[in-house]
Amino acid sequence: MEEKNKENRQRLMDAFASEDFQKEIYQYRSDIELELTKFLEWMQGELKPSQKIFHSPESRIKSKTGFNEKINRKDYVNKWDLSGDVRNIQEEILKELSDLIGFRITCYFMDDEEDIYRGLHRYYQQIGFQNIELNFDEGTEQANGHKLYKVSGHYKGKVSFELQIKAMVHNVWG
Repeated sequence: MEEKNKENRQRLMDAFASEDFQKEIYQYRSDIELELTKFLEWMQGELKPSQKIFHSPESRIKSKTGFNEKINRKDYVNKWDLSGDVRNIQEEILKELSDLIGFRITCYFMDDEEDIYRGLHRYYQQIGFQNIELNFDEGTEQANGHKLYKVSGHYKGKVSFELQIKAMVHNVWG
């Protein structure tokens, strides 16, 4: 059993590290970022003059080291469907790794986080995003006890990502 787990872990790592797969993930990140930038432009008109947000979202793709750590910690080798070829494994990664791609909308003040979160929810319901589904049921807390405004999403029904709204001071804590 341990040998099979080791083999599957290596198959996961190889599928994730594939140059073509990494290029694909970067393209998804770019597409999602474009949609989020449209929201930020809209949000600029909704904020009070004293409220400020950065004009583009920050983003990152999980690193190979981070991916390896997470598949071990969460035991994805035994939880995910790793049957089939490399492409099937890559599709499983895209679909199941909730923070494969991470985005952050940064505001200046802690009091503005909730307003931006509510604005995101309103935008999603009234205007919508191209090919993006969001889940607003994920409230959580940071280690310092502060509420974390986090939304999980899916792009084109097959790519998972995470979006956080944080004040600059919480970027230090987070």
